[in-house]
Amino acid sequence: MGYGDGRAKGTGRIGEAEARNALIAAGFQAEKPPGKDIGVDLEIWIDGKNSKKATAQVKGRRHEAEPLWFAATVTSRQLQNAWETTGSLRETWKERILSVDFWLLVSVPRNEIWVLPASKAIELAIINEPFYQNRRDNQYDRPFIKANGKIESKQKELNLGLTVEEQPLTQKFGAYLNNFVSIREFLTDTNS
Repeated sequence: MGYGDGRAKGTGRIGEAEARNALIAAGFQAEKPPGKDIGVDLEIWIDGKNSKKATAQVKGRRHEAEPLWFAATVTSRQLQNAWETTGSLRETWKERILSVDFWLLVSVPRNEIWVLPASKAIELAIINEPFYQNRRDNQYDRPFIKANGKIESKQKELNLGLTVEEQPLTQKFGAYLNNFVSIREFLTDTNS
């Protein structure tokens, strides 16, 4: 199952709905931003507090066998722009992760939402690197060109289902499970 079967798009919609409902239940307002999709799935704010908004990318997962394996996708267009302007793709995945304030990783089978600030999503991606560095879509040293002449999209794995140095990543990142405190702190921080 992949993008061709339509399941991924459906999983995305389910993930976004689950995240939005959980945010509203936690006292936030959350909506899909108007206009063209620019990689922000939800804008989040606290009604009546201020107009400050947080941005979030939502990744949903319905796979029963690996319900915690998420990925940050870097599109062909993002890679093409980087290649044309800098001649390098190495930082594109970090730029993609940092393009939003939070990554909401929704595991539908486990009924969990992992609320990672972008800096923690980068940390998770770096921890995942040794496990996926040989995958073609995880290699950022050069572009791979499709038959139509466009650069193939790439991704960075955000798999919370791994155990690293005898510690499950669910334990290492456990403070971010169903915990929206970091979003509230971000929205109420008057210094940013």
